Amino acid sequence: MAQAFSGRSEWCLILDEIEQCSFNTPDECYGSAYTNGGYCRQNERKSRVAGDTPWCVVSAAGRDCTYYMQQTCINTALKIEGGCVPNTEKALEISQERNKFLGYFDPTEEDDGSGQGLAERLQEAQRTQEELMGGGEQPQ
Repeated sequence: MAQAFSGRSEWCLILDEIEQCSFNTPDECYGSAYTNGGYCRQNERKSRVAGDTPWCVVSAAGRDCTYYMQQTCINTALKIEGGCVPNTEKALEISQERNKFLGYFDPTEEDDGSGQGLAERLQEAQRTQEELMGGGEQPQ
């Protein structure tokens, strides 16, 4: 398949064997397909680069983040003279989700307008966390 533009957008229009990956939403892509013909699909290159898995093979050909098991990643990397590295984007996403759940706050975040200081907000988050985890006062 020829590539007219394999941009970093999420969606690609395939028309006459030419791939145009310049659509940020499925609606944009399907709108163009309706007008011009062709069909849409998600940009495989983008999903393989960012990936949703913890391990990536990095080589001269690029980055492929499709490995759940570190050993599989290492074996593949050795075969193509590449390296196996943690998927830092996925690790950061997991860390941010964990911190949000645990009630940690980003020190760079803007004032939420509640009038509460950081200490009060942290205490409130801790109480919420205890309630969610069932860690409130236990009868003795």
